[in-house]
Amino acid sequence: MLNKVEKLKKIIGIAYHKNFDYIYSNEDFVPIYVGAELSDETITTYRDDSGINISNKNKNYCELTGIYWMWKNIDSDIYGLVHYRRYFYIKESWLVRKIKKFFSKKNKLIKRYFFKKRMEKFSKNMDELMEKYDILIPNKDIIQSTVYEEYQKEHIIEHLDKLLEIIKENYPDIYIFFEKGIKESNEVYYYNMFIMKKKFFEEYCSFIFKVLFELEKQIRIPSDLYQARVFGFLSERLMFPYIKYLVEKQNIKVKELDILMI
Repeated sequence: MLNKVEKLKKIIGIAYHKNFDYIYSNEDFVPIYVGAELSDETITTYRDDSGINISNKNKNYCELTGIYWMWKNIDSDIYGLVHYRRYFYIKESWLVRKIKKFFSKKNKLIKRYFFKKRMEKFSKNMDELMEKYDILIPNKDIIQSTVYEEYQKEHIIEHLDKLLEIIKENYPDIYIFFEKGIKESNEVYYYNMFIMKKKFFEEYCSFIFKVLFELEKQIRIPSDLYQARVFGFLSERLMFPYIKYLVEKQNIKVKELDILMI
């Protein structure tokens, strides 16, 4: 098992929570079984229930348990997270995509071959991308209402209100980015997917887990299984304003990328 004293160039965790018939991996992309402590399944891979971890909180924190595990147990120059069904990729021409889609429908092995080639292409280009940019992030979603109004419709708004209070109290210098980014903006980075240089990854983890752990002390986690994923949902809404803060205050360079859905 990797440990914090071991130095890696890159680790892009692939979060998955159940057996899946195909997960791409190479020296940079590492499958991480999230919520491993809550499962009886024996899966031979990296697990988020080793070392310092919050694996038992997976039903509430979702893929964040994998992010926390990397933060506390892995020393790397570059960190990232994708999902077993969602990956970053470099978009191809319309014609190439059409051809691949046509042949992929005919044969599952062909579909996997095209997927593997796309991931190999992305891996080869990742070093070049990280020389130019500090953070790679999914293309933003533009929703029909403000982020606040959308959250109020889909989830428990008191949780978001309380979280904003916690950010205001603990991070008054950057609170304005979250107030504007949530109450006035309609832009969101979903999925908690990213690739970051070490400095920004550690700063992000320090921020996100401080405010979410404090929120956990102040609310009652819903019994409804969907709404119980409260901290995963909230963290998605915090990513856009946090990136906005980094761009404006630390002058970082960000590249938005397409997502390949399996």
